[in-house]
Amino acid sequence: MLKDLTGITFGRLTVLRYHGKNKHNQILWECKCNCGNENNKFYISQLLLSGKTKSCGCIKKEPLEVYKVKLKNRLLKNSVKKESCIEWLGPFRKNFPHGVISVIYKGKKGNYQAHRISYWVNKGEIPEDLFVLHDCDNPKCINHEHLHLGTQKDNMHEMRTRFRAND
Repeated sequence: MLKDLTGITFGRLTVLRYHGKNKHNQILWECKCNCGNENNKFYISQLLLSGKTKSCGCIKKEPLEVYKVKLKNRLLKNSVKKESCIEWLGPFRKNFPHGVISVIYKGKKGNYQAHRISYWVNKGEIPEDLFVLHDCDNPKCINHEHLHLGTQKDNMHEMRTRFRAND
């Protein structure tokens, strides 16, 4: 028996009407996405009901600024304020003082240093040849107000002048 999905919303998709079956005998529904896409598309019942299909594809094409806002929220959700620092509580690489976060950065999905991602979402692009340095000398800190760009030479100079070297 066919369950009528007309009028039900799944993610950003609202079912308009039953369309029929595809060549694999799967039930198809005509849906409209609330993103404003004028082209209604047909979706398989099972994918709608399971939550695997939530939009016309617009979620994957989310504007960069919207993605950055979500990343800011993720960074804050996985951190705690300690004095003026915001310390990362998420995962760390073994034997490495900086936290990591899984994101899509410059078109590539991977694990990136959390303080670099904090700089990127709050202050802007990071040139390939520069490092993100901490004013506070706290490698767990992701507070963008404590972060600045510098070269490897700058990093070594700050390490010596702030007595961080392990001599």
